[in-house]
Amino acid sequence: MSERRKEPRVPVLIPLRVYDQGSGEILGELANLSRHGMMLLSHRLIEPGRVFQVEIPVPKDQSLGSTRLFLGIESLWFEPDEGGMQYWLGFSIIHFAPGAVELLDDLIAQFS
Repeated sequence: MSERRKEPRVPVLIPLRVYDQGSGEILGELANLSRHGMMLLSHRLIEPGRVFQVEIPVPKDQSLGSTRLFLGIESLWFEPDEGGMQYWLGFSIIHFAPGAVELLDDLIAQFS
């Protein structure tokens, strides 16, 4: 996997699950995040090129207006973890629902 990120990703310091809006299934748990992408740890192998509409419930915080982040993401790569039981999955953010940019920026600021 080559490094082509537009900006550094910040580690996500609390458990945040990412849900596929189409099926309701958990795609994985956020490992890191930026304005343009994310990495998940998952029990599912997701091939590059798959597109998902996702929902990420975020902790209730008085500084955050919404408690759910809605995004469109595209899978870019996968790599087995060291134990071989899970996968690291890289995604590009390709669509922001209304209000998602502000909520994403707030989340990134909290983890920075």
